[in-house]
Amino acid sequence: MLRSLNWRRKITTYKHNFPSYSLPSRTIVAALTFAVFLSLTLVSWSVVRDLQERDANNRFDNRLADVISQIQTSFSSYDQVLKGALGHLLASEFVTRDEWRKYVSTLRLGNNPAILGLGFAKSIRPDEMHAHLASIRAEGFPTYRVWPESPREEYTSIVYLEPFSGKNMRALGYDMYSHPVRRAAMSRARDSGETTLSGKIRLVQETEADGQEGVLMYTPYYGRGNLPETLEQRRASLVGYVYAPFRMDDFIGAVLRAELDDLDIRIFDTQSVAQDFPLFDSSKNQPVQSSIPQFRKTITIPVYGQTWTIDVTSRPQFEHAVASQEPWLVLLGGIVVSILTAMVVFMLAVNREKIDAIRQANKELLSAIKDQQAATLELSNSKQRTQRILESITDAFFTLDREWRFTYLNKEAETLLEQNRSILLGKNVWEEFKEAVGSTFEREFHRALHENASVAFEDFYSPLGKWFEVHAYPSEEGLAVYFRDITERKRSETEREKLYQEKLLLLESTGKGIYGIDLEGRCMFINSAAAHMLGYAVSDLLGQHMHALTHNRRADGTIYPVEQCAILQTLRIQRPSHADDDVFWRKDGRCLPVEFTSHPIVESGETTGTVVIFSDITQRKDAELARREADARIREQASLLDKAKDAIIVRSINHHIQFWNQGAERLYGWTLEEVNGKSIENILYDDSTAFHEAMQLVLRDDEWRGELTQRRKDGSTLITEGHWTLVRDDKDQPQSILTINTDITQRKAAEDEIHHLAFYDSLTQLPNRQLLLDRLQQALAASARSHNMGALLFIDLDNFKTLNDTLGHDTGDLLLRQVAPRLVSCVRENDTVARLGGDEFVVVLTGDLGSHSHEAVAQIKMICERILAAFTEPFHLGAYEHHSTPSIGVALFNDQPTTLDELLKRADLAMYQAKASGRNAMCFFDPDMQEVVNVRVVLESDLRRGLEKKEFLLHYQPQVDGNGRVTGAEALVRWQHSRRGLLPPAEFIPHAEESGLIYPLGHWVLETACSQLSAWSARPETARLNMAINVSPRQFRHPDFVDQVLSALDHTGADPQKLKLELTENLLVHNVEDIIAKMATLKTRGVGFALDDFGTGYSSLYYLKRLPLGWLKIDQSFIRELLTDPHDATIVRAILVLAKSMGLSVIAEGVETNAQKSFLAQHGCDAYQGYLFSRPLTFEQFEVFYSRKDTA
Repeated sequence: MLRSLNWRRKITTYKHNFPSYSLPSRTIVAALTFAVFLSLTLVSWSVVRDLQERDANNRFDNRLADVISQIQTSFSSYDQVLKGALGHLLASEFVTRDEWRKYVSTLRLGNNPAILGLGFAKSIRPDEMHAHLASIRAEGFPTYRVWPESPREEYTSIVYLEPFSGKNMRALGYDMYSHPVRRAAMSRARDSGETTLSGKIRLVQETEADGQEGVLMYTPYYGRGNLPETLEQRRASLVGYVYAPFRMDDFIGAVLRAELDDLDIRIFDTQSVAQDFPLFDSSKNQPVQSSIPQFRKTITIPVYGQTWTIDVTSRPQFEHAVASQEPWLVLLGGIVVSILTAMVVFMLAVNREKIDAIRQANKELLSAIKDQQAATLELSNSKQRTQRILESITDAFFTLDREWRFTYLNKEAETLLEQNRSILLGKNVWEEFKEAVGSTFEREFHRALHENASVAFEDFYSPLGKWFEVHAYPSEEGLAVYFRDITERKRSETEREKLYQEKLLLLESTGKGIYGIDLEGRCMFINSAAAHMLGYAVSDLLGQHMHALTHNRRADGTIYPVEQCAILQTLRIQRPSHADDDVFWRKDGRCLPVEFTSHPIVESGETTGTVVIFSDITQRKDAELARREADARIREQASLLDKAKDAIIVRSINHHIQFWNQGAERLYGWTLEEVNGKSIENILYDDSTAFHEAMQLVLRDDEWRGELTQRRKDGSTLITEGHWTLVRDDKDQPQSILTINTDITQRKAAEDEIHHLAFYDSLTQLPNRQLLLDRLQQALAASARSHNMGALLFIDLDNFKTLNDTLGHDTGDLLLRQVAPRLVSCVRENDTVARLGGDEFVVVLTGDLGSHSHEAVAQIKMICERILAAFTEPFHLGAYEHHSTPSIGVALFNDQPTTLDELLKRADLAMYQAKASGRNAMCFFDPDMQEVVNVRVVLESDLRRGLEKKEFLLHYQPQVDGNGRVTGAEALVRWQHSRRGLLPPAEFIPHAEESGLIYPLGHWVLETACSQLSAWSARPETARLNMAINVSPRQFRHPDFVDQVLSALDHTGADPQKLKLELTENLLVHNVEDIIAKMATLKTRGVGFALDDFGTGYSSLYYLKRLPLGWLKIDQSFIRELLTDPHDATIVRAILVLAKSMGLSVIAEGVETNAQKSFLAQHGCDAYQGYLFSRPLTFEQFEVFYSRKDTA
């Protein structure tokens, strides 16, 4: 209304003030008016036309996105069909043809002509072909063959394809490996473990008359179990492929039925459209267009390992639907308005009376303006329709501009993202969803824009706790993203895998045979243990009548009818049945004694079959036969028992002595007359509990072996190793017990002494490092089971070195011996106190510390306070009264996995922190404790620099024999530090071990020592010298150690017969078999071995006798106090005796006095090393020393 009034006022004013113009002036004014209005018209026409074209392009892009989404969604659905079939295979040991048919029939694939069926192709090696052909032909396919027939390294054969009718029957036995396109797709599936799609092929079901292009989808099957981790494992484990064939015209035609009315779609299985024969071409069934399509777009998408190029063009129907007359109406209306306006101006200039014409023109002008507004409104409505479509689809959808800002989100996107879309619009996606930065979402979105290619992927977004399937399509404006929530699908897949694993574990976790039969007696399932015991493969038994194959005959071979079968009787009476002594018959015709139980299988109240659980009792039957034969022999040979050396006793079931041979008289001191008829329990046993336990076992198992403590007539005790045998009468009833006892008292004493030496510290009698590690491992395992806390206390005596340096090692040892009982008195009975070495003690606290850290900390503090309080009392060290304080480091452990070394390191760090805080204190491990570590880092850096600058050198300490003759030398590494001067090994070898630098350092020592040994061998006067090299445990465990030694020998030309490698006892803590193998390899080349520091660590006699050792090296800690400490002297004598009994030579290190040498020589020591003969010498010093000794 206001606009109309304004126009009227303008016209009225124009009328009353219209000037008088000449004809040329009026024409110019009218022309100018026409030009101005025409320009405005052209601008409006251009704007409306651009808007209309953009809307049409957007509608075309949306249709293209729908095409891609429908194709990918359809293939994703069929991928799930293949995965479901794979799950069906995984859920059973063997799927029969009938079971496959029943399963596929439930999928109702016959309703969809696009997919020809669901099949399984078996992988076959050439050596399996004969058995495979026989197996399929036995199913009722006598002419079955694998085709095409030609020699290949590997075959496949389509063995199942349902529905098995019509065209599909042509595919039976076809080897898809024989076709390169099919094989390429199958190989990708096998190697990746993922579903893949083949390139364009012609299906074997097709004929020339009605053939069309096709593709195949494959999912690999690796047998029951988890997906193999490596490429080699996947190739070796492949069993076959679940696959589906698709006819592309039918498939795409069905998927895109709604899209083909107004669009032409061509699909190529390449990245180009320059191919003559596409996978799919909808235009071949449409009339040829007379005009060039207005819309066309080509896009490349990934489809299960293939790259498809989709070419979409518009048809006239689409072009008419998106065409709009608004731009032309605007143009036409504008021209008319421009002419009318010019005419009005001209007429006003000619004749004022023509004001009515002006008014009419004004009206028409307003009408044209309204038409233009209507056209704009229609364009807006078109956008709203597009938005309503996006709001109605089930997938979530949003768009991003090229600055990653949200420009649109539909309702489903708002729901899945759990944020209001009005808030998200205009916001940066990576700022709003920060957790997606660096994820697959960001990488794929960037790739889509960068490569201008659509992307599809699945990923988990943890803040929302959801799995998403995402498809993103680039455009000039930015990125269009479709996505859906697939969390439930993923959860279903996880549950299905869990169910399969539980069923697999149930069947295969027992050594017993298990199989199930249906109501007809056919085998439905069977575990591998059952098949193995029966001599069949699992596949041989599935679907077979088990009665006819395995249990239709008695033990004597006579056949009995089905009605008498105890297992099938379970189906008839619907109750369990049991047989403790029956027979099954193996494939090879042999009889298998079994004990079995059969139970009915009940589903929904109906009995559907029987499950049979059986055990092979061959050993039990053999044992019964052997026992009866033994009883007979014992009765026949009773007269010979009296002459045996061991004690042989026969007693009744009531323990009354019936026979007592002379060996028993010698062993126990009683004669037969003194004990005959009396209770053996009252005569020989004080521990009646152990006696009765053995008695129960012999009555149950017919024999018993073990150790018992007994007494002699003089009251002394002895330990015997007994073998009891139950003797039965002819009616198989227990009659008597034959006992053979051997005196092992001395052997047990020797074993106990050796065990004590191996597991207990000789100074304090506390557990040593090896026993500590065992107790700590048990504590960690107990904590993991009970979820209770435990703790490790690392205790170091403050200023102990000062005590040793001032008062001597004897005084220090005396202090350590007094510290041990104080520590034991402070802890609980089930805790372990151990000595690591030197002044270091370790306490393992287990038991009832509780499951929460605050409870455990409170108890640990009480124990540590007791330890600190115990040290307040002085220690009496001979004439000295000494006050000592401990520094205690505490490391907690619970059910979280950790290693022994890591736990010890933590407690060690905490102990150093306690020392740093002033000593005489306790400190709990804190992850931030890095001061000590920092020092180690500096030392490691110096070590690396020292290796680079060749700051290391070797010293050689002579080794001499009993005559004082130099037989060789031990190579000892030294470090000429650039700042700290010459450093001994103790200063840097432990850090080299921890940091791994022991590898290059050890290799340098090996090369250098071998070079020196080679130089000695080249000179006659030094040719007889041997070289000993100390090898660290970590260096020896290196996989290339043997090659390094052999390479050094070959490179330097050193004689391996003169090389001796010294190994420490703690090398034997782990992986002894690998150690033995390496030593044996080097031994065959002539390299000798010595066990260094013997007696200070762990040495199992079992492993010691297996090691190819030549020498034992007594540790200098035993030599130092050899003449003053009787314990050290005893240990040294025991080592020398042990070595001689095992045929080993002995060398003693640390020999400093002639008295020590004399003692060692007296007890059979073979060689010596120590300051008595020489300190470690440089190469030049050693040459001088040797020349003098050799001359002397």
